[in-house]
Amino acid sequence: MSAEMLRGAPVASALRKQVIAVIEANKVQPCLANIVVGENPAAGSYLDSLDKAASKRGIATRRLKLDEAVTQDELCEAVVEAGRNQSIHGLMIQFPLPQGIERQHVTDLIPSARDVDGLTTESLGAVLAGSQRHTAPATAAAVCEILASDERLDPCGR
Repeated sequence: MSAEMLRGAPVASALRKQVIAVIEANKVQPCLANIVVGENPAAGSYLDSLDKAASKRGIATRRLKLDEAVTQDELCEAVVEAGRNQSIHGLMIQFPLPQGIERQHVTDLIPSARDVDGLTTESLGAVLAGSQRHTAPATAAAVCEILASDERLDPCGR
């Protein structure tokens, strides 16, 4: 059996079109907020490309920048506040976080309905239990979409 490359670009293109159609049908501009702690050039570049891609699809973005010296309590307060903000539909935290901040504790403060990365304990547990209403981590979801797009493959149960 020879190896054959699976192509993600057609799948991504179809998903982008679906996102635009859903946004247009709902007549609400979704907003993605990113919480960033400190100055991280790599995260900045990633967020710049994310902002550009979101803008092309009618999604607003916000960056909530916090100082590198932020305490865990201050960061937790910012996450809870963003999670309660009704104008924010999706929420991400940029990693890494400063030393001494408990990543999972902070992440678990994101409401599961706004957990874009699918990294809260609740979201991960729901995905593992097979719940379709939660967001799976992006890379895993992308692999599943690509596998499901090829009629020769059946990723169910794998």
